[in-house]
Amino acid sequence: MKRYLISSMALIAVVLGTVTSSVAGGGSFTRGCAARDMQVLMMLEQLDSGNSVAAQQMNEVMSELFDARMVCLGGRVLDALVIYDNVARRISPMS
Repeated sequence: MKRYLISSMALIAVVLGTVTSSVAGGGSFTRGCAARDMQVLMMLEQLDSGNSVAAQQMNEVMSELFDARMVCLGGRVLDALVIYDNVARRISPMS
């Protein structure tokens, strides 16, 4: 179920990035949001495959990703990229 959700969200991110870049003229910045979204979703999927993600943490991360998407759609791309970076840091395995 979680893999399906993550895959669906990744597809939505790509489609959303493509549509907004062609409609809003966002160009590479909007594509940058979509690319970063995909990276974070892949990180999340790898983390989830190890069954080390609690349901609460998964919900919080997905909510933050949604927020980043909305910020990006609002034209605040750099702010959205900061949100993506914070999420990536939060879910990256500790070294």
